[in-house]
Amino acid sequence: MYLLWYNDDDDFFSLVNVEKEDVPRYAILSHTWGPDKDELTFQEVVKAAGVYHIVVDEAEGSYHKLSTGRDSTAPDRIEAINKLKEKPGYDKVQFCGRQAKKDGIDYIWVDSCCIDRSSSAELSEALNSMFCYYRDAARCYVYLADFSFETMGGNNIEIEEWGVEWSSAFQNSRWFTRGWTVQELLAPKFVDFFSTEGMLLGERSELSDRVSKITSIPVNALQGVPLAQFEVEERLSWAAGRLTKREEDSAYALLGLFGVFMSPIYGEGKTHAMKRLRETIQQAEGKAERDLMKSLQFDQMSLRETNIKDAHRETCQWLLRQPEYIDWLEPTRITLHRGLLWIKGKPGAGKSTIMKFAHSRAIGMIEEVNHTSKGKGDSVVIAFFFNARGVLLERSTLGMYRSLLAQLLERRPYLQKALRLLPFPATLLNESYPWSIGTLQDLFRKAILSVKTPVVCFIDALDECEEKEVRDMLSFLTQLGEVAEAVKVTFHVCLASRHYPHISIDRGIQLILERQEGHARDISEYLNTELRIGHSKQAIQIRDEAQRKASGVFMWVALVVGILNKAYDSGRIHALQKILHNIPSDLHNLFRDILTRDSDNKSELTYCIEWILFAAEPLTPEELYFAILSGAEPGAHPEWDEDEIPRDALERFILNCSKGLAQITTTEEPKVQFIHESVRDFLLKDDGMDHVRSNMGDDFVRLSHSRLARCCTLYMRLSIDPHLEDAADSWVQQCGRAIDTLVSPLDRYPFLRYAIWHMNYHVHAAGQPFTREEYGSREQSIYPHVHCVDLDVDLSNGAEKEEEEMSMMAVFAHHSDSRSFCFGSVATKSRTIVRTFAEDVYATNTPDFGRVFQENLSYKDCAYPLMKELSASLVRIRQFDSRTKNPNSQLPLTWAVEYDKDRMLKFFVGDNLDINFNASYSHYGNVLTVASAEGSMEQVRLLLDAGVDVNFRGGYYGNALQAAVARNSEPIVKLLLARGADIEAIGGNAERALYAASARGHTEMVALLLKHGADVSAPGQHHNSALHAARKNNRHAVIELLQDAIKNNRHAAVELLEKPDDVLYTEIPVWPVDDTNMPAGKQINRIV
Repeated sequence: MYLLWYNDDDDFFSLVNVEKEDVPRYAILSHTWGPDKDELTFQEVVKAAGVYHIVVDEAEGSYHKLSTGRDSTAPDRIEAINKLKEKPGYDKVQFCGRQAKKDGIDYIWVDSCCIDRSSSAELSEALNSMFCYYRDAARCYVYLADFSFETMGGNNIEIEEWGVEWSSAFQNSRWFTRGWTVQELLAPKFVDFFSTEGMLLGERSELSDRVSKITSIPVNALQGVPLAQFEVEERLSWAAGRLTKREEDSAYALLGLFGVFMSPIYGEGKTHAMKRLRETIQQAEGKAERDLMKSLQFDQMSLRETNIKDAHRETCQWLLRQPEYIDWLEPTRITLHRGLLWIKGKPGAGKSTIMKFAHSRAIGMIEEVNHTSKGKGDSVVIAFFFNARGVLLERSTLGMYRSLLAQLLERRPYLQKALRLLPFPATLLNESYPWSIGTLQDLFRKAILSVKTPVVCFIDALDECEEKEVRDMLSFLTQLGEVAEAVKVTFHVCLASRHYPHISIDRGIQLILERQEGHARDISEYLNTELRIGHSKQAIQIRDEAQRKASGVFMWVALVVGILNKAYDSGRIHALQKILHNIPSDLHNLFRDILTRDSDNKSELTYCIEWILFAAEPLTPEELYFAILSGAEPGAHPEWDEDEIPRDALERFILNCSKGLAQITTTEEPKVQFIHESVRDFLLKDDGMDHVRSNMGDDFVRLSHSRLARCCTLYMRLSIDPHLEDAADSWVQQCGRAIDTLVSPLDRYPFLRYAIWHMNYHVHAAGQPFTREEYGSREQSIYPHVHCVDLDVDLSNGAEKEEEEMSMMAVFAHHSDSRSFCFGSVATKSRTIVRTFAEDVYATNTPDFGRVFQENLSYKDCAYPLMKELSASLVRIRQFDSRTKNPNSQLPLTWAVEYDKDRMLKFFVGDNLDINFNASYSHYGNVLTVASAEGSMEQVRLLLDAGVDVNFRGGYYGNALQAAVARNSEPIVKLLLARGADIEAIGGNAERALYAASARGHTEMVALLLKHGADVSAPGQHHNSALHAARKNNRHAVIELLQDAIKNNRHAAVELLEKPDDVLYTEIPVWPVDDTNMPAGKQINRIV
């Protein structure tokens, strides 16, 4: 981007080339063009006053340095500047500069002279960026060239005193008739209107009513309301009838109003350009809506409902005939309950099963209506089931609103236009939109109030969400119900939760599940069909007693049926009544009874329960199987062979270990979870863990994590060590050369990935900080200490030593696990673990750890986060060496550039490392040359900002400029020149930048270098001139371009005549040259 800066030395404006990340505060001019010959152009300003760039120096501060054009001592500079000052267009540029100075702004932007219109690429970029240029300006000055107080008889007037004459002049200003001024009016934060004399007429906010009447643009649009909130046709109408110099600009001038981008094609005509604009807008808005719809959705939206078992046959049907349910859906009674039905029940009563049934039947009824009425069903059904065992979105109202809104908009696509009401243009959004509760509530409200059909919404398990969020959500839904009723929108909401916490609502229908006869009949039906003990008199008595003790809790019934069926199948018919009598009627007491009924496989039960409770993430059946064995049977083979251990046998093992309190989800990737949230409540809140493993006390959470960390370590040892035991090299060398050797083991050892990634989670969850005095040494005191078991386990008999307090790092450093642990950590790119070991274990015992590590680590196999962690660790322990090469002969810096690791380079640049960026790091040269050769604009800019010498010489290319020229990267070449690159620097394979471009046939690059002052006649060692380089490589287009340059530069012609004859290949036309400057015997027409 080019800006104008007032150069005191010249009493004129010079162009300043700035990068988009470093744009200073600037003012921008909005004006109407006069005849082209009257306006200052980019080329004229460059020729007269040059192009500068901003240099930031810690000692001297920032200053401007000439990049291109005449310096201030050039004899014809003043003459060229004075000619430009005589042009009519200079007055408004001067006005803009002076007004900016008054407002404390040093730079200005004026379209006539800040866009290089000779470059089609730059013109296209400017047209597409115009709205942004005006939006980002500190102030916009509207210069009304046809509004003059002098011509109206005065020059000292207040806005309040405007009369008919001045109002008419303002209204009839040509500025309001031009196409480009629509976005210039709307884009900036502040718009000031000025007369020709430079008198302030007012700010846009002050004149909004007057401007709105003139332009038909709504006042709220002038006052900053997001343009996306206005319909496309309305925004298009704002420019209707306006004029542009080129007819296609009628379309291009509107790009910013819609946040779209389109390449200009001058010559296509206005009609075609507008057609393209409309198509681009439709595509952009459609994509934005699709992206936003996708961002609303998340993988677990329907996971909880999917895992709820379907209602038992012939159960739940009573709900559809229940008076409360019928009243809830009756439109004529909605004023009595505001469309709210709340089903409450005890934990495990079967609320979620009924909600899933009701949701499914509601959808079925809609589909049936659609089928019979040929797709004219008049309701939409949406649902959300909270899940306390799931990820954050499953257990929060944020996830609820996202899910409900996504379902509603998907079922009624016409509502998706509500997405355009977001606080900034939808066309600028993507899948990672930062949704908030407020935004979602606002969109949901607008969608509900705009829907043309009834909406039926089911929300289950409110008790599995934070109470504060639930209260806020109920308040919102209640208010929405009131508004919906007022505007005749039918909105039904069915909630389900436990009895506690109790939340009062003003209106609504309440249904207590365990009090319903239909629910009691469901339990009776379930007992009749699922309790398979015959139909004797005793069997009938047992069923009646079971129903009485259940107290309406379906979960209790399901568990007891399993216990009694097992006893019946084993022939203990005589004991059934006694068994039932001894079963507690309270659900939590029943859980305790199940867990303590026998002591078989106690260790497996304990580990199973601990893993389901405390795992960092839900485990798959195969992960949990080996996790349990790693603790219960430490010597068990860790490898899974599905032929030896079928998946169904593995799942039976888990269900048996949990004594029926766990289940496997039916999702695409099955996970293990408790059969109901009440199991978790019992274990964590009702001292249930005391019945799983005695003597754990109040510290059971910490102790459990310690045991699970040990399981991870043992499994890693058994899984990884066999793959390393035959290797003679150090673990560091193995990591560097054979990271991918763990790909296969990771597939064969299901628990290995979890063990490596999450072992540290369990260590920290078990952590207890201790003082130095308690341990007596600095080394121990700086480590996180944990209460964990001694890992020195006798694998032959599985015996464990007593637990004792010790340093985690001391444990790992002491045992052979550290090698397999580090190897696995690098293989799975576990940043935290690698850092811990690098800094706390090996570095303390290996003086040259950093060098050995860097020499043997293959950077190319490391993701950025891991590589950064490795490097950061070495920096912290003062063992990072920027000059240490790895097995691929890569240095950290060149690796970061060659593999396009921008973030890694930022780390090297920004972490105050002891790195000499101006040293030669590869055969290319320094790191700036490498970045230029790789064509990475971001990296080049980053290195220049870090102070890397733009003119460093060395390596194959000689310097960064030649590397960029060889790459044919015009943006990088421009950036390097703007930052002071020497265009005539000699060195490298091509010797000069112009030689490099000429030899490679980069015609446009040659033109660019010539434009920036490259000497067409400059000599070299391998080539006598750029023309020689082009001729030698048969670059005909370049030859023609260089010939034209020579033709227009008599000094170049003379210098070429002094070169050896072998450079003179053909002829060019003769043009007048002063004979006194011609060497004797040379003829001008022999040149080329």
